[in-house]
Amino acid sequence: MLFRIKKNPYKILIVLSIIFLQLSISNSYAQKFEVTPFIGYELAGTLRAEQGDVSLENGVNYGLIFDVTVERDLQAEFWYSRLESSLSFKEQGSNQYNYLFDMSIEYFHAGALYVADRGTVRPIGIFTIGATRFHPEDSDVEDDWRFSIAVGGGAKFFFTENIGLRVQGRLLIPLFLTDTSIFCTNGTCFINVQAGNMIIQADMNAGLIIAF
Repeated sequence: MLFRIKKNPYKILIVLSIIFLQLSISNSYAQKFEVTPFIGYELAGTLRAEQGDVSLENGVNYGLIFDVTVERDLQAEFWYSRLESSLSFKEQGSNQYNYLFDMSIEYFHAGALYVADRGTVRPIGIFTIGATRFHPEDSDVEDDWRFSIAVGGGAKFFFTENIGLRVQGRLLIPLFLTDTSIFCTNGTCFINVQAGNMIIQADMNAGLIIAF
């Protein structure tokens, strides 16, 4: 059965948030919180469909990260990002992509952040899971929600105890777990995707850390 969460698109994120908040609250080391607004650039990727290839436009992404210290080298992490993009399609046998519509790509994720406690410069490793929303600007075309994972790394640079800079890179991978049709309107779908396909996206971004 296709993993879809249209009825409650935030279900995964809510469950993950409860789990990680319980971990952070129950741990005596959980005394530090960090909020990091960020901006960067996202490579939106391509997808192989039955009818041809789908291309998503690269662009500037932005969002917010919230970290809770669980223990010395571990934080629970929650983050949201958004990219304004567009979708183009190239039929099999063709060499040209044709524009279909504008869309936004949003990530709602929670997971773990490894932080090496090494003073002012702290290398980080990222692993999160959650939901990705592909939202066509055309109101007649349905949203598509996907389970997704993210892995990455970077570093935090602290100028003071409460202010720092976070620089990171991530691989963002929405998954298609079964055969499915996406971007449908009035019972007609633009694209059919086979099980096991994925979109490999990536972003590089930086943000101001506010710790308290």
